[in-house]
Amino acid sequence: MIDANLTRMYPELVESGGLLPAIRAAFAQHPTIEINGFGTGAHYAHLAAGSRSADVYIGAAQRIFLFGLCEESACQVQGETPEFDGLVGALTAWLLRHSSVTELVSAHPFCESHHRKTT
Repeated sequence: MIDANLTRMYPELVESGGLLPAIRAAFAQHPTIEINGFGTGAHYAHLAAGSRSADVYIGAAQRIFLFGLCEESACQVQGETPEFDGLVGALTAWLLRHSSVTELVSAHPFCESHHRKTT
């Protein structure tokens, strides 16, 4: 169950029982995605499909979904959004549609490539 002090920030997670159950519900029609967590699952979820994965956390001081998208265990994209639907959209693009990093960042402005160019 989600912490009492976070209930106002995350009402949709409270209804589901936490982040992990909310993510499982959002991807219930996609059994190829493996979804796990630890502890109560209220604040963290891990998703995996083939060589791609995602780690998702919620913020404690403000409403924010923080996530990292990896391919073959190397982080490719980081993102943060206050919108659960935006999070699900980015996860769908990465895990189900196999979007490239460029496509994902272009379609989801709250995402950025983890590998920044240096000058």
